[in-house]
Amino acid sequence: MSSWRIFLVLAVFALEPIPIAYGQVPVLPFTGEMRYMADAALFTDCRTGRTYPIAMEADYLKMERAYLKAVVEPGAPQYVTFEGFIVPKPKMEGEGLEPTVVVERFINVWPEEKCGRGPEK
Repeated sequence: MSSWRIFLVLAVFALEPIPIAYGQVPVLPFTGEMRYMADAALFTDCRTGRTYPIAMEADYLKMERAYLKAVVEPGAPQYVTFEGFIVPKPKMEGEGLEPTVVVERFINVWPEEKCGRGPEK
C-alpha cells in the first residue's frame, strides 16, 4: 500500500483534518450532538467525544433549521446525523487553523437520541 493511502486511511479512522483539496476529502457518516448559540455551531462526535466547530456552508443551513425546530432549550444538544468531512479552517477567534466539520448532506435530527445512551427514558 502506498504511503499516501496509508495516510488517508489513518486520517479517516482518526477523524483528523486531511490537508488536501476539498474534492479529494472522503465524505464520511457522522453521528453526534449539535449545539447552536450566538451564531456559533458546535458538533460533538459520539464515536470520539471530540468537539468541532461547524462550517456554515454546504448543507449546514438545513441542519440548523432542523435543530432550531427540534430544540426545547436554547443551546441544548440535539443528536444529528449527516455526511461530511473535517478540514482545517481559520479559527473564529485568534489566528491559525482548527479542525472544522463541513456538513455535505444533512440527514436528520433525532430529539430522543443521545450519544452512547440511546433513547431518553
